[in-house]
Amino acid sequence: MSLWKTQCFVCGRVLGHHDGKLVCDEELTKVKGVASWEKRCTHCDQRLQLSSQEGLCYDCFWRFSLGEVALDKSFALFYYEGVVKYLYQQFKFEGKKTALDDLCTLTENRKSEWVSRLPEVEVIIPLPSSWMTNWKRGFSPVSMFWRRFFPQLQEDILARKGGRTPQKVLDRDARRQYIQQQFWVRYPEKIRGKRVLVVDDIYTTGSTLEEVARIMKHYGAREVFALVICRDGFAL
Repeated sequence: MSLWKTQCFVCGRVLGHHDGKLVCDEELTKVKGVASWEKRCTHCDQRLQLSSQEGLCYDCFWRFSLGEVALDKSFALFYYEGVVKYLYQQFKFEGKKTALDDLCTLTENRKSEWVSRLPEVEVIIPLPSSWMTNWKRGFSPVSMFWRRFFPQLQEDILARKGGRTPQKVLDRDARRQYIQQQFWVRYPEKIRGKRVLVVDDIYTTGSTLEEVARIMKHYGAREVFALVICRDGFAL
């Protein structure tokens, strides 16, 4: 048995040796989902202080104005901050299964809230990382998380080329150029004429999901929606 005592990341409460947790249950119940935020973008769930008459954030308003919207709508579970950000980073970058378990508990606690917002879809596809990223990390965080809630994930439909530049270091224009031509559909017949839900981890600028939606519609998808664990950023 370990002599080290595990403390809750938020409140510092000592957790039991066999709890397998990074955050105590009491603090997990305090975390609010996206749906609790009254003012948010009607297209991407971004938090708003101000909004256009259409209820859109600046990014979505700009995309609609230019006719560059392929994604029908994007939904998020949480905002990328506090407990959720800590747990996801511990899972994704440190490979801690306890962080994944806590994050899934948090998501399960809010399940009725986010499931009720989703449209009916026929195909659910995880956004893939490149083979190089998965090889280095040893697992796919997106698939590992969403498989807990959607056992019917179809991981063979969408593929991605290898890339050496992390998107988080790129600005908006560079990110958009980088992701173009990064994805392809292996089995178009599986999405043709169907409503598709693409699941991912973090929505930052939305460029990646827009590109994926554009490709899927090119191959015949009727509608393409997105569901992410976290929406990043804060709009004015």
